[in-house]
Amino acid sequence: MDLLAAIKIKLDSVDNQVESAWRSDWDALYEEIQPGERRTVRSAIDKFPGLTMVMLRTKAAMMMDAVLETLEDIPVCLNEDKMNILCEYVLNYFDFDRYLQRIDNFIGAIERKFGRTGRTFKNEEWRTDIPKSLFSCGVKNTILDLKKTINADFTIMTLKFSNPKPTTQSKLSTVNQGLELKPNFCGIGINLNALIEMLSQRLKKK
Repeated sequence: MDLLAAIKIKLDSVDNQVESAWRSDWDALYEEIQPGERRTVRSAIDKFPGLTMVMLRTKAAMMMDAVLETLEDIPVCLNEDKMNILCEYVLNYFDFDRYLQRIDNFIGAIERKFGRTGRTFKNEEWRTDIPKSLFSCGVKNTILDLKKTINADFTIMTLKFSNPKPTTQSKLSTVNQGLELKPNFCGIGINLNALIEMLSQRLKKK
């Protein structure tokens, strides 16, 4: 197995870890919903976009940390072509279509939960068009921002690791420095917060 293939495996692992944490927080948010209590329903719908934005930023930060850590810990270099391949591999995790339908899936789950209690969830009544629109814009803007930062980060790493110097000190990648990770965003995201805390502790050691 070559270095490029090994890093891809690490990235797949990060993706699974972050998605699992997001799904656990999704389940916790869903469990808070009581169809007979409007406040819990409104709160869950309003919190869902924030939960997903935190997930995207956490995923980007952890992926770039995994790449940087690997490249700094071994003497082998990746040439520019392989670094470009690796960059594209990371960017593919942030395809719009992978995330845009998630709020529809969440609201669909709420509808089914209402149905099991004999109630009807009406999108018009709950004005789900507003959070759906905000979610769509939020996901697109967040992903565009992350892709821009990831590209910049790989440009810097390509220059650094295509001809590494023995005295080069470990530094945080620009994506980790630029990401605004907010634990307890909207008061939710227990499992994502755990990943953010873990990442923060790792970065403090660098």
